[in-house]
Amino acid sequence: MTAVESGPVRTADPVDARVLLERARDIGAETAGRGAEIEAAGTLPTDLVERLRAARLFAMGLPRDLGGVQAPLTTIVEVIAELARADASTAWATLVGNTSVFLSWLEPDAARAATAGGRDPIVAGSMAPTGRGEPVGDGFRVNGRWAFVSGSRHADWYMGGMTVVDQRRSGPPELRTAFFRPADVTVDPTWDVIGLCGTGSNDVVVSDTVVPARHTAAPHTGPASFDTPLTRLTPYNILMVLFAGVPLGVARRALDELTGLAATKRRAGSTERLLDDPAVGDFVIGAEPALRAARLVVLDVLHRTEARLGAGAELDPTERAQVAAAGMHAMRVGWEVTLGASRLAGTGATARDSALQRFLRDLAAARQHIAFGPDLRVRTARSLLGAPSAPALFGV
Repeated sequence: MTAVESGPVRTADPVDARVLLERARDIGAETAGRGAEIEAAGTLPTDLVERLRAARLFAMGLPRDLGGVQAPLTTIVEVIAELARADASTAWATLVGNTSVFLSWLEPDAARAATAGGRDPIVAGSMAPTGRGEPVGDGFRVNGRWAFVSGSRHADWYMGGMTVVDQRRSGPPELRTAFFRPADVTVDPTWDVIGLCGTGSNDVVVSDTVVPARHTAAPHTGPASFDTPLTRLTPYNILMVLFAGVPLGVARRALDELTGLAATKRRAGSTERLLDDPAVGDFVIGAEPALRAARLVVLDVLHRTEARLGAGAELDPTERAQVAAAGMHAMRVGWEVTLGASRLAGTGATARDSALQRFLRDLAAARQHIAFGPDLRVRTARSLLGAPSAPALFGV
């Protein structure tokens, strides 16, 4: 397990949002036929990682002051959706690589050093506090294991949440996130799943590693050192911005696949095409506007959110909940559309080489993420209803 040490160098020129989307479409066209290869490898091929890096799709969330693109929130969603339409694992690994935005919580000099070198850094990891940090000198001795670390095979930096165990400190334990270099971590090949197989979401282990304090941060409780609309969101809502494009892109592909089959496929023992099946027509007439509406809801909420944050406003709990709810709604609609398209496509959709079958499995895996789980749905709903809610780990 090593990080990629050479490749395209980033430029300092701003990247127009339309250019990012065009690059995503080009890469999508190249990867649409590589799904089986990516799935079998269990991780993104090196050439694809470097293609994504050269297109600057790993730096969409990184602030410009750290050499990033700092793309609009809506652009991030549309780019990830375009990649997901081609291959869900590619989209997932790309969005996780964009958690490089959390380097923005490091002290300014440390953040600049972490993002220097002329290449967009790729970050992988988990903020779940399954690590333990003991103060030692000007740093922490860290031990921990973090599960589901997507992009574990090609990251330049790893992050892991930890509980700081300090006998000198009273009160509740402090939660921090530590950032590690590849040489400090061991990747345990635990990723053996039915969906998102190509994301390389293995466990990452750190043993008795001393991490300088400057390489730790507290995104849950403190502001970022670099102020952008994205970094002014809670960590949870940052993840929801990154996640929202996946169900939209996967479901779009599922509908496209069903539409392609409709003109030629016939049910066993029938001369009628799927095109003539009333059940197929009824499904499409509902699924098409539902998916378009879910996309527009996400884009509308994020456009208004970015405008508010860009004007210096602070989001209230209801506004934060709207960001989370839009992503949750996209996942629910995306799953229903993908599941329905797969069912109506018939037994052909169960074949291992069927795109519909792979995309169904991919979205089944994606919707299991804690970000879409029942606990956060309850908390988000309470915030939308104006009721107080105990803060979740990532905030709402």
